[in-house]
Amino acid sequence: METTSTLLRNGRLFGKVAFAVLVMATVGYQNVSAQADTKTQKLEAKVDATKLKLGIAEAKVFTADSLIKAGEDMIAEGNEEIKTIERDGKEIDKTYGNDLKPIDKAMRSKDKEELTQAKADLKEVNTKYKADVKAIDKRYKDAQKKVDNGKKMVEKGKEKMKAAKVAKKAAETANKEAEKALEKSMKK
Repeated sequence: METTSTLLRNGRLFGKVAFAVLVMATVGYQNVSAQADTKTQKLEAKVDATKLKLGIAEAKVFTADSLIKAGEDMIAEGNEEIKTIERDGKEIDKTYGNDLKPIDKAMRSKDKEELTQAKADLKEVNTKYKADVKAIDKRYKDAQKKVDNGKKMVEKGKEKMKAAKVAKKAAETANKEAEKALEKSMKK
């Protein structure tokens, strides 16, 4: 009977070992499956992260482009203002010349009253002319400042555009690589 009990014990032991191996194989398969799911999830998260980075890079390109466009608009607006100011300046000079003609005639007069009135008129015309020229100069400086600021904006936009394009290209490359890795993982 000892042999039978030994066989029974060995049979039970064999059954337990077989059951343990079966359980371990099932758990091992589940772990491999879970690992594959985890790997897929990580790859999907990586794809999402690269898409986010790509979106941010595209936003930077858009911002830089907007900055360039705004700068160009400022330059155009400033140049247009300068042209208008130059026309206004010529008109002021023409008006000043026309205002001086009768005063010059009166200045040559021998009549003291007329001469005194001419000197007062000359002073008034010169004061008005100086005030007009000062206003034109201020407008010109403001318009020139607008042009200069526009140029600075364009330069800044171009610098940002270079950096943004590099970042966008890197993000596109990373996104493509992540998508390929995900597709490769899905095929397995």
